[in-house]
Amino acid sequence: MILWRTKLISFVIARARFWQKYRRALIVALLCFTSTACKSEEKKDQIPLAQAPVTHLRSTSELQWGLMGIKKLDPERVFLFHLDHTRYARVWMFNVFVDLSAAFIDKNGVITEIHHLKSYPEKMDPKRPIKKWDDFQLYPLNDPIITFFHNESIASKNKVDFILETPPNWFQENNIKTGDFIKLNKNKNLLYFYSNH
Repeated sequence: MILWRTKLISFVIARARFWQKYRRALIVALLCFTSTACKSEEKKDQIPLAQAPVTHLRSTSELQWGLMGIKKLDPERVFLFHLDHTRYARVWMFNVFVDLSAAFIDKNGVITEIHHLKSYPEKMDPKRPIKKWDDFQLYPLNDPIITFFHNESIASKNKVDFILETPPNWFQENNIKTGDFIKLNKNKNLLYFYSNH
C-alpha cells in the first residue's frame, strides 16, 4: 500500500514538473490552434463581394457562338464559359453588338485577368449578317473584317479553364479584382465572388 502511494505521489510530482516545464509551450500551441481554427471558420463564413445569376456555356457550339448577335444584356447576369480543357484562351468581339467585360479564370476559380471588350457593330457588314452557323461562310479567313476583329482580340497570358463575360464595368462596380475567386451555388444557379486579398 505504501509502495502504491509512493508511486502515485511520484507520478503526480512528475506531472506537475512536466506541466511547469511545458506549460508555456502548451498554452502557445493551444492559442495558435484556436487562432487557426478561427481563421478557417472566418474563411468558411466569408461574405461574398457579389453574387450573380449565371448562364453556363459548355458545348462546342455554345463556346464558339458565345454572345454573338445579342444587342441587350441583363445588367445582373453573367456568362461562364467552361473550356473543354486547360489552355490558353482568346476572346474577340466579332458580331457582338454590346460592350462587355471579361475575366480569365484558372482551374481553382481564381480570376487571373480582367479586360474590357469594346464592341464594333459598325465594322460588321450589314449585307452579310451572321444569324446562323452557315452565315460564317460569308466571311473567309482573309476577309478584312475578320482580320480587324482578330487584331482587337485579347488572349490570356496563362492557361485557364474558364472565361467569364459580364456587362461592361461589372467587375469594377462590384469591387472584384484579379486574385479574387468564384464559387458556384448549383442549387440556385448563382455565381459567388469572394475576395482573396
